Amino acid sequence: METTMKIIITGLLFSNIRFSRLIVCLLYLALLFPIQNSADEINSNIIAVVKSQELEIYNEIIKNIELSASIKMKNYELKIFNGNGDNSALEKIFGDLSGLKPAAIVTIGIQASYMANSMIEDIPVIFCGVHQWEKFIVKKKNITGVDMTIDPNSIIKHFKLVIPDLKTVGVIFDPQYNDNLISQLEKAAKKENIKIAKSKVKTKDLESISLEKIKERFSELKQKENIQLLYLIPDPSVITKENFNFLKENCILSKVSLFAYNEEFVKDGALFSLAQDYSNAGSQIYLILKKILTNKINPEKIEVVKPVGANFTINFSTAQKLNLNIEFLKSLVNKIYY
Repeated sequence: METTMKIIITGLLFSNIRFSRLIVCLLYLALLFPIQNSADEINSNIIAVVKSQELEIYNEIIKNIELSASIKMKNYELKIFNGNGDNSALEKIFGDLSGLKPAAIVTIGIQASYMANSMIEDIPVIFCGVHQWEKFIVKKKNITGVDMTIDPNSIIKHFKLVIPDLKTVGVIFDPQYNDNLISQLEKAAKKENIKIAKSKVKTKDLESISLEKIKERFSELKQKENIQLLYLIPDPSVITKENFNFLKENCILSKVSLFAYNEEFVKDGALFSLAQDYSNAGSQIYLILKKILTNKINPEKIEVVKPVGANFTINFSTAQKLNLNIEFLKSLVNKIYY
């Protein structure tokens, strides 16, 4: 490169002097300060996948993205990062990715998605695994994703499928996260003559409701409302391991069915769940990646898509403890835990 430039410069010195001086200056500047090709600035063959923590359902999404990438996106390499539920670890991951500059970042779960939304400005981000995403994610120019919220009408229908004589459903929630979801659920429940017994608990941003408060609210719902089912909604203020374990055990003791928003809770003892089909989520993410990386469509112009399909999961061991005879559901569920 330098030799070629010197030959050009030498040739110019013997032509028009004034013009050649300008050209010489520009060429020397190019030698001293070479312009970086934008393709060199980003790792255009890398897609970073960041999961909030280690969950089987998250790995199912990744598996499907990997399958699509290996078959249809052979020029790209997926690099997987795990935040292990630690905000500091996620902050470091996204700090490193800001320097690495992959072609795109896929985030799975609310922690990783929220952090990417806060820290990443110039790399396309596709989020998934976030319920009520509008409460946590700002739809910026580099952000799009796959919604995880199941249609409330479908949720109510599955309530009735498991408990045909259902009259009252209890829910503990923070209105700052789920007021819209509860409103939609009430409308769907009204069509089936089901009452939604609401227990509101206000918290500070991403603060958890204490176990003592959960105990108090569950007792009120059981005694005053005589709930038959408790809906464990995707609410970051409610969902802690300690709170879940208490609700799981006391729902069984009180003969209250516990419905959860994903199958990880069913695996750990909740009665049933209706959740996004995670393999489909992986396919939806691939289609968005294709639009961004192959068709060169700006994420700003890609709408957040609704989930395709849902998985109905039941824990039959829990059903036995609740004295529920639901053998007829075996042919209707996607997955059974014992």
